[in-house]
Amino acid sequence: MINNTEFNIPQYIVTVAKASAVTHWNYDWTKNFLDVEYNRLYLLKSGRALLHLFNAQIELQPGYIYLVPAYTVIRSELVEPMEQLYIHFQTDYPCFELMNSNFKVLKTKINSHSLFLFETVIKNLEHNSDDAQLRINGAMNLILADFIQTSNISFSKYRKFENVFTFINDHISRPFSIDELSSVMGLNTVYFSNLFKQTFHLPPKQYIINKRIEFSLIKLSTTNLSIKEIAYACGFQNEHYFMKLFKSHIGLSPSESRNKLKKSGYSPE
Repeated sequence: MINNTEFNIPQYIVTVAKASAVTHWNYDWTKNFLDVEYNRLYLLKSGRALLHLFNAQIELQPGYIYLVPAYTVIRSELVEPMEQLYIHFQTDYPCFELMNSNFKVLKTKINSHSLFLFETVIKNLEHNSDDAQLRINGAMNLILADFIQTSNISFSKYRKFENVFTFINDHISRPFSIDELSSVMGLNTVYFSNLFKQTFHLPPKQYIINKRIEFSLIKLSTTNLSIKEIAYACGFQNEHYFMKLFKSHIGLSPSESRNKLKKSGYSPE
């Protein structure tokens, strides 16, 4: 007997900017990254490489797919000649946003369909048609599903808090309280905080800070605003408090992060 289940999941767009399969990549992969605004997927078939982030160094190894958040990687370094497939993309998928809110590189093991999905994206990116875009979206959703599965974040959980996340994104440039967030759901503040932490494995205050830091990274990367101006533009009322939080999250001060971007050759338009 087959049970018919209705899934009320809206469609989200994945915009792929660049994708390719590189058969043999030699030492010319050691370079600075200029397109910092894209998330990256790397499927490594052989060889080894290092990614230098603002706050860490990640070694890419064969047998895994790596998901690298936007605005975090500044330089790559080849250790051994490698075969890899890569995809640079942007998406408004809410579970992905939650998964990426702590700026950490995620990895999952290559499975039986990984190579086919990457190749589907690469092949269809060459064609400017509706059916090609549908195939790209379908393949990307399946690739990202493996990361979402391991993160224990589900769309059904997100749906309960959808208005809360919308409020946070819409008001990220100003201070707001947890009381305001709980009122969006019509819940008691203590109950709301406990429910949020139980659902997403971090308190709402921490999630808000993560989002403000993410927004500040975008401002550092894409504008010439001063550190003080960025602090206030990201909803911080105190420049020094912002700088302290930024360094605790990223491992560098805002100024040091901006200098790293400049040294890598990146500059805002």
